[in-house]
Amino acid sequence: CIGGARPPRGAMGGSAHEMLVTAGTVFTWMVVSGAIVLFNKWMMVVFDFHYPATLTMLHMLSSWFFASLVIRLGFVELPDVTWHQLITSVAPVSLCFSLQLVLSNYSYLYLSVAFIQILKAFIPVISYTLSVIVGVTQFNQKIPLTLIIITIGIIVATDGEVEFNRTGFILQMMALVVNSGYVVLGEVLLKQKGLNFNAITTVYFVAPFTSLFVSPAILCFERRSIDSFQILFMKSPHVFFANCINAFLVNVMVYALVSRTSAVTLNVAGVTKDIVVIAISVVLFGAAISKQSCVGFAIALVGIMGYNHVRRQMSAREKEEANLTATSSELANMIDASSASVKSGGSSET
Repeated sequence: CIGGARPPRGAMGGSAHEMLVTAGTVFTWMVVSGAIVLFNKWMMVVFDFHYPATLTMLHMLSSWFFASLVIRLGFVELPDVTWHQLITSVAPVSLCFSLQLVLSNYSYLYLSVAFIQILKAFIPVISYTLSVIVGVTQFNQKIPLTLIIITIGIIVATDGEVEFNRTGFILQMMALVVNSGYVVLGEVLLKQKGLNFNAITTVYFVAPFTSLFVSPAILCFERRSIDSFQILFMKSPHVFFANCINAFLVNVMVYALVSRTSAVTLNVAGVTKDIVVIAISVVLFGAAISKQSCVGFAIALVGIMGYNHVRRQMSAREKEEANLTATSSELANMIDASSASVKSGGSSET
């Protein structure tokens, strides 16, 4: 340390504790997020519950129940939110969230888990483009090249997909677009309006609206789901309980991860999780994946690494500029205070 000074032992311990908590959050999210992908696919293909919208509603209702339980027990304090804030901010975010979940879950009926995870590598392209258009993120000249590399990789992987299905592909791409819009909309409507929810309270407020927005899909396309649910629930209630608990943990850990990590860390964790899920899905479901798709995914990963590197540089530059601005303000305040002190001293002497 400079000048032989050492940071307080409590500060060092606090920093180490924060690192451990963050690492634990990332690891837990990777486990539960990867598990729900495989679990949902198993529910629809092996367990014969072919109702993605109904499954989404079960996830949301159970997540709201568990979040309410945590709040009722006093572990989390519920913030004051007006109906106007719920309708104008929470409801639009929930609408995007429900669309993303339904579209994504329906794609599992047509595509392999491995191919879906490969397509998710396209998220940075959509998210960055929307963020720049909306004005949440500033345009950087280095990023388009990384996005082009990601796009080329996805095109190569898609062209080499053995079990390609046009309907599933369109559904998944629509889900990715809506997901990116959901993230950007959450940034604009929630954070910028001062609605600072934690992981539990976010689930508590978002889940009821999401369930409401999912219901039309159930009424239109899944009217037989109730009969199927009753039959399967009577035979294997533990399957539904386990799946709903897994979904609740995913919903909570997503918001916990966002609040504790940067966008770069989130992307790296997501890519790592996708690679593991692809490997497990190939073994578990026997999904066929071609060498061309693997090459395309590898190209997309190179683009993602470049994208993360540029974003990391942008974040570091923004922090430096913020520190310089803060230092300049402090110096200006000191000069003003010094000038005021001199004037005060001069006037008292006269």
